[in-house]
Amino acid sequence: MRSKVGACVVLSALVWSANNIAADAPPTMVSPAAPLKPVALPDDVNKPLLLRACAVCHPIELVVQRKRPVEDWERQVARMVGFGAVATEAEQDRIIDYLERWFSLSP
Repeated sequence: MRSKVGACVVLSALVWSANNIAADAPPTMVSPAAPLKPVALPDDVNKPLLLRACAVCHPIELVVQRKRPVEDWERQVARMVGFGAVATEAEQDRIIDYLERWFSLSP
C-alpha cells in the first residue's frame, strides 16, 4: 500500500511540475498534446540549418505551426539560443531569414 501511495505522490508531483513550469523555462523534447499537422518545409539553402538547430529539441512542425511577425522570429531564435540551441550569429541570421521568408506574417 505504501508503494502505491508513494507512486501516486511522485506522479502527482511530476504532473504538478509539468503544469507549473515558468514560461521562460528552457524547452525540452516537446510532445504536444494535440497532434501536429505534418509540414513540408520549403526547399531553401537554409533549410538544413533550421533542421539542425531547431529539430534537436522540437518536432519541426511545432516550430513552424503558425506564422509570426518578423520581430517574433528574431525573439524566438534569440530565446532558443539562450536555452542552448547551437548556432553562430551568422547561422542565427540565416535561420531568421528562412523563417521570415517562409513563415512570417509580413508580405
